[in-house]
Amino acid sequence: MATKLTSALVLVALAAGCHGKSMGPEDRAAWEECAKKDGVGALDGQRFEVDMGVKGKGAEEKETMEFHGGRFHSVGCDEYRFETGAYTTTKSGDAVAFQSATKSPTEGSITWNGTIRGDAIDGTYTWTKSGQAPIEYWFKGTRKR
Repeated sequence: MATKLTSALVLVALAAGCHGKSMGPEDRAAWEECAKKDGVGALDGQRFEVDMGVKGKGAEEKETMEFHGGRFHSVGCDEYRFETGAYTTTKSGDAVAFQSATKSPTEGSITWNGTIRGDAIDGTYTWTKSGQAPIEYWFKGTRKR
């Protein structure tokens, strides 16, 4: 019973956008090294504040997304030990589309797909974890200066 309750609480927290406070020490060190390599990826050095929620519903959470050294970081997912992930980009006119995947040793994986136009960002992400159906979310926000 306690395991089911704990799993349900983690699911609720992740459904609210992975809002957390601490990156693991190994990933923190890797992330700091990435920040020293800005320029590797087309979006390096950029940071966005976004609203996010379950697809088809309203905003449930605020999140910070950032790019450094060719890697993507969802700050809110740190508490659940989601690591940073390499990202790729495709430019089309004034838009830059990006894709990334992040994973956690305990909470599964998240695939991220977004588009940046000027200072605006929007997109979707899908959280996949063993034993549950994938959950799709949306995000939308602006560049943080």
